[in-house]
This record gives sequence, structure tokens and C-alpha cells, in this order.
Amino acid sequence: MAKPWVPVVLGRIFIPLLLLLALGIAPRPRVVDQTIKQIQYAVSFGSNLAVAEDLSQVLDYFPGRADLHELAGRYALKGGDAEMAIAHLLEADQQGELSSDGQIALGDAYKETGDLSQAVHAWKEAPGSLGLYQRLEKTHLLRGEYDAAAEDLKDALAFSPNDPQLYYRLGVLTAVTAPEEASTYLKEATQRDPSLAAKLQPLNDGLSLGLVKGDPAYAYLLAGRGVASLDRWDLAAEAFLRAVKMRPDYAEAWAFLSEARQHLSEQPVSLSREGLKELQTALLLDSDSVVVNIFAALYWQRRGDYDQALEYLQDASSLEPDSPELLAEIANTYATMGDLPTALDYYRKAIDIDPKDPMYWRILGEFSLYYQAQIREVGLPAIRQALILGPDDPANLDSMGYAFFLLEDYSNAERFLLRALSLDPGYASARLHLGMNYLMGGEVSSAREQLTLAKTLSPDGNVGERAQRLLARYFP
Repeated sequence: MAKPWVPVVLGRIFIPLLLLLALGIAPRPRVVDQTIKQIQYAVSFGSNLAVAEDLSQVLDYFPGRADLHELAGRYALKGGDAEMAIAHLLEADQQGELSSDGQIALGDAYKETGDLSQAVHAWKEAPGSLGLYQRLEKTHLLRGEYDAAAEDLKDALAFSPNDPQLYYRLGVLTAVTAPEEASTYLKEATQRDPSLAAKLQPLNDGLSLGLVKGDPAYAYLLAGRGVASLDRWDLAAEAFLRAVKMRPDYAEAWAFLSEARQHLSEQPVSLSREGLKELQTALLLDSDSVVVNIFAALYWQRRGDYDQALEYLQDASSLEPDSPELLAEIANTYATMGDLPTALDYYRKAIDIDPKDPMYWRILGEFSLYYQAQIREVGLPAIRQALILGPDDPANLDSMGYAFFLLEDYSNAERFLLRALSLDPGYASARLHLGMNYLMGGEVSSAREQLTLAKTLSPDGNVGERAQRLLARYFP
């Protein structure tokens, strides 16, 4: 038995070794005994790799001990030496005594080396468990084997049948592998976690519409749009790819595939040409498609070629002249190019088409605020009209508050910003503007609080970046 002073956690390590010594079958017990002491120290200091190396020395005297090979392999894996782990775990396996946990560790070690095929093979040799199937799911996803990943999730549900996240992941995955099955799993997910309902609504709507129409390619396109709304561009690309394989002449599906490939590009978007081939295919198939022209404009906008982007936007607008969205986007492109008078004309054209929509009034106002051009003459009246049409929209109240801030009317700015936050306490932009307002008013503590909240609410967005810059400048 292990000595009383050996920590409990070491018991499984030392009992087999000490039994060997007690039985007197070790050929060089002093060397082994010294190595055991080294292992004790290594474990006490959390030196996993040292434990594995010391166990390797012990195995020089007991090469037939599969259990010690497994132990050495698992400690090597914890210590970050996947190659050593594989060598020991394979030796245990060849001796026919690798445990289920050891088999999983072997798969983990292969995954660490990047050999996903061998990882999957090793895991499949272990008895089924929730952890095992989740490992397989993640690895099949990495390999783009989406049908296999869906099967892994179905197996995982047998071990955790009430887990809403498993149903959620399976529903999202089957949306692009078997759209006719997806709604069932998504329904199960929302029944177990109602908070998922709003998030999944676009995907559910797309699946329903796609299946009703009876066109599998169209169903895949809508499923892809749905999973893209969840920021799963890998799955979206798979759905769009299946759509174009079914219908190679499907221009819109090629355009969506281009968009997905751009989101998956590892290069900076301004330098990448990822998705260009698919976009060119879409344009060759149907240059009169509004959708295709919009995606072409977006492609060139991202790469800073605004002249070319504008051509595609104008083509789209000529095909759909009553679209205020297109006119507003043309306006935005002119503004980015520095042609503010033309931009202003297009914003007004968008409003003329739909004067009762507060969004276009607010966009006009925000254009004025952003460029700080004619704030009293254009910006303030436009935002006031947006507020008349949408009095309870935090975005309209935030824009009004920011307008007053720029006009140095800090009292009214605070009033509108606080109203915005009373409707939506998580509205990061209003937090940012309120923090800026407090800074100008000398309310340092309140400013810091609001800017910190803005940064927290928008950690990766423009609002969060602006808040961080102000915090670094004023509160170093």
C-alpha cells in the first residue's frame, strides 16, 4: 500500500509500482524507488510531462505493464507532448489492455497532432458516451463532414435527452443536411429553452417557406440564409454549395455562396479575392438579378473599390427603382466617396419613396451627424421626424441625444439618452454617447461608468472600440 503521506491523488499512480516492489519482482528496486520519488515530486508540482518521462524510465524495467504505459501516455498528453502520449497509449493498446478512458485519450492525442482521421478512428473504438460523441461532432465539423456530425449529435442525445443545446446544435446542423428534419429538433430546443425562440425564428421561417415551395435547391438556399443569421457561415456555405450542386444555373445561390466564402476567408477582406469566382459565375448566369448585383456591390465595397460597387448598386436600383433600401445604400456609397451633396440627394429620394418609415429619416439624420454637416438644418429635423414616427425606438432617441450633444446642448442630450436607456438598458451606443456627454459636463465618475458599460456591451464592435479609446485617453 502507498505510504500515508502520499497524496490521495497519487494513489492510482503508485499502487501498481509499490506492489511490484513489495513482491520483490523489480530487477533494480533502488533505481525504481528513486524514480518513484521523482514522480512524487513531479506530481506535487503539477509537472505532468516530468511524470510521463519518469514513468518512461520505470517502464524500462517493466515493459509489459500496459497500465503504466497508459498512465504515462495520459500524463504526456496533459503535459503537451502528444507524440509521447501516442507512443505509450499505442503500446498499451497493442498489449490489449487500453481502457476506455485511455482510448479516448489516444484520440485526443491524435487530434493534438492534427491527425483528425486517426483521432476519429481511436474514439470510435471506445464505448459510447456523451463526451465521446461531442468530440466526434466537433471533429467531423472541422473536417466538413456535416452528415456524420449530425449522427454524432443524435447519438449524444441518447445520453442527455433533455439538453436544449444538443437539440439546438442538431437542429441547426440538420437544416443544411436534412432540412425536412430540422424543424423537429429546433422545436424541441425552444420547448426546453424558450429563450432560443427569437434567435431561431429566421431559420424556422426559412425552413418552413423552403419546404412549402417544394424546391430542394431553394430550401437549401433559405436554410443557408437562416444559419448565416446565427453567424454559422461554415454551415451556410455548405447549404449554398448543396443548392448549386442541385441547380448549377441558380445565380442567387452562387451569389450567396460567394458571400459565405468571404466570411470564411482567413485573409483580410480588403486583400482577399475569396468568393470572386462564385460571384462571377452568378453574374454570368443572371446579371439582371437584384440579389446578385447587391452582392457584387458589397464585394467591391469591402475592397474599397467604391466606383465599381456604385455601378452594381445603380444596376440593382434600375431593376428595382422603388426600393428605398437601395437608394439609401447608394447614398451611403457616395458619402464614403466624399460626395456629400449627391449622398444627401439619394437619402432624400429614399425618404420620398417611403416617408412614413422612421428608419430612413434617422439614417438621413445620422448621415448629417456623422459628417457633422448641416446638423441644425438637416440632421436635427430629420431625427425629429423619425421620433414622431417612432417615439419608442431607442435608436431614434439615441440619435436625438447625440445631435444635441454635438450642438453642445448637454442637458437635452442627457434627457434623450436616458430615455433611450430606459427603453433598452443594453443599448451600447446610448451608453457611449451618455458617457461622452458626462465627460463634457465634467461628471467624471458617471462618464467612466457609462463608457465602461458601452465597452462591455460592445466588446468587438465600433461602439466598444470608441469607448475603449476614450477610457484609455481620459482614464489611463
